[in-house]
Amino acid sequence: IDSDVLIGLKTGLGSNLGNFTPISVTGGQVWAWNVYNYALMTGYVSGAYYDNEDWLVSPSMNFIERSAPILTFDHVGRYFGDVAGSNTKMKIAISVWVSTTSDGTTIVPSQWEKLTLPETFYPSGANWTFIPSGSISLAAYAGNSNVRFAFKYLSSAADGAAGSWEVKNTYVFEE
Repeated sequence: IDSDVLIGLKTGLGSNLGNFTPISVTGGQVWAWNVYNYALMTGYVSGAYYDNEDWLVSPSMNFIERSAPILTFDHVGRYFGDVAGSNTKMKIAISVWVSTTSDGTTIVPSQWEKLTLPETFYPSGANWTFIPSGSISLAAYAGNSNVRFAFKYLSSAADGAAGSWEVKNTYVFEE
């Protein structure tokens, strides 16, 4: 990606969480930067599963003069309690959302809309290989001056679905 096509930011997920805001709605675990250079969220700590709802919210982006913004990132997920060969629970636990009204410091569910991640761009859950998200269109939000996206993570102590989600190389650019 050519730096002149970026919408003013690499979005911080290059060498730390940058200007992303981790927000914990439920649970004691939070999004953090890992020494292996990715954002990490997990509800599995020291052999125990924990209930969590955690968001990693981007800074506000101005799309006033944009017509076809695109979001891309690389990610991997594992240990969400799926049976071998399935990633059904993981698809419930990890998602990407967008808002044009959020202040970026609190989560008000009615302010967020879930984005559709192409089926083939979900991690398999079988290994630690990062895969690309594909191009996720943000064109529906062009013309807005306060666009944020967020990575939302859920985990459950009850069913052992407390996997790890790792995200890196996050970009927003004009198509």
